[in-house]
Amino acid sequence: MTYPHDGDQTAPYRGQPAPQGFHSQYTGLGTFGAGGHGQGAPPPNPGGRRNLVVALSALALVLVLGGITALILVNRGSDDQPTAEGTRSTGSSATSQARKDWQQITSRANGVSFQVPHTWEIQEYAVGSAGAVSLSDIAVAEPFECQGRPMIQGQVGAGTSSESNATVVATSAAQAVATGSYAIDGKAPTLSDPTVSPIQRGGVSGVVVTVTATTTEVSACYAPKGQVTAVALQHGGGTALVVVNVALGGPHADTGPTPEDLQQIVASVQPLD
Repeated sequence: MTYPHDGDQTAPYRGQPAPQGFHSQYTGLGTFGAGGHGQGAPPPNPGGRRNLVVALSALALVLVLGGITALILVNRGSDDQPTAEGTRSTGSSATSQARKDWQQITSRANGVSFQVPHTWEIQEYAVGSAGAVSLSDIAVAEPFECQGRPMIQGQVGAGTSSESNATVVATSAAQAVATGSYAIDGKAPTLSDPTVSPIQRGGVSGVVVTVTATTTEVSACYAPKGQVTAVALQHGGGTALVVVNVALGGPHADTGPTPEDLQQIVASVQPLD
């Protein structure tokens, strides 16, 4: 998934050929790589990257998560159980759900909060899109390098939709991000049928939709598969959304979130009071 990029794992959030996803200069997921170049596309010029207004370790990057274009800044925080220390609030104060060594992200504008591992980079000013939904409050897994390119194995972002059908919103978002994040050389990945599970969070109804993408090409840096999970909760007359994009397997799987991490991120999504 490339960090903040388009359509390709090798370019920052580039991942898929679609303009959907988080834009970043990291690649590696097969998603991080906005710009629709696909995983097989050449990474952006390192010098040009530094001119971008996204900061990961003080660097500005543009990333694409599963087909999402995003401009982001990287920040860090950490926490894990009800504790205010290390909690990150984006647009509002965080809830008391944070685990001790995890970071709490409170997305006031989108009506949700969620957690990410303490090693993840919070893109405080990043924006992106998942289908018709704009994403913000983006965070990415700790970056690594492959063939001179900055890459990542996971990312998450939040958004809202005026559509009240949570299943429709989550399914559309997951498919858009999966398609946009795991295309290689313009060749779209094969997507699984979406898995839909109803949920209740804080007395609010919603769904969790999961889509798996399988790449159609082989890459030395990118994962052969990716999983996009969208958590959608009723929010006012519309839907609040959190999208998690994770690369599965590949030569750099150890730099990404574990299955337990993914489960915790999804389980941590809560509506704001």
